[in-house]
Amino acid sequence: AKQFYVAEVMELTLANGTTLYFTTLDRDVSWRGHTFLSTGLLLKRGKISQSCGLDADELDIDVYPTTATIGGIGFLAAVQNGALDGALVTVQRVFYPAWGQTATGAYNLFTGIISDIEIGRTYATLKVMSWLELLQLQWPFLIYQPGCVWTLFGSGCGLVKASYTASGTVGMGTRTISSFPTNLTQADGYFNLGVITFLTGANAGAVRTIKSYLNSSGVVSLVLPLPNVPLAGDTLSIYPGCDHTLAMCASKYANNAKFRGMPFIPAPETGY
Repeated sequence: AKQFYVAEVMELTLANGTTLYFTTLDRDVSWRGHTFLSTGLLLKRGKISQSCGLDADELDIDVYPTTATIGGIGFLAAVQNGALDGALVTVQRVFYPAWGQTATGAYNLFTGIISDIEIGRTYATLKVMSWLELLQLQWPFLIYQPGCVWTLFGSGCGLVKASYTASGTVGMGTRTISSFPTNLTQADGYFNLGVITFLTGANAGAVRTIKSYLNSSGVVSLVLPLPNVPLAGDTLSIYPGCDHTLAMCASKYANNAKFRGMPFIPAPETGY
């Protein structure tokens, strides 16, 4: 009656509301109606750095995926594509009178948001910062600047992403992990700074930012390379980007009524 068993559990809540449950223990455990898995994702927690005042506490967690996936995509590939951006991490220590019995209680070790991720060949290191990290955000949100402050297709922008998303396939010709032809026919540069998502093939689920697009051959060049060379016939979805200038907002999207930049404010050097 004087002994107890301890398990550390981690809840990983993604920005889309999905929550993943894992434990550092070598067996699955139950807590608050959820099963925390000991397989699929191996965890190694670092020391919790805490300080007085307004400095944000931090915690590093090394994760070694085996079979874990996010949305049906391999864990590391999903992380590379931004699946953990802004995710919430909760680490708790749960106490059991014996394995298989109902937990008697738990206490919270750390709660915070993922601020940075380092990805290796077989692992990822998650840097988790406490909520005090949010105090370092620039304020006020809206500042005087020539470029638009809205995120393309966001609530402030007002445009609907689906209306500008096109479907296509990888074409024949020279293909590399960072450049390949497609059957797209939009004007030169239309998809510059946009985003491409592979739907089929060895790169299925991969999301990349577009560096440039040429109409003459439909060639798409990427900012970051793909895991695999795409094959002719691989299907994809793609939508254009925005350089947040008034000229592009007006000519490409006819959305200048919602442009939220100040391009006509004089430079500070001339404002005397």
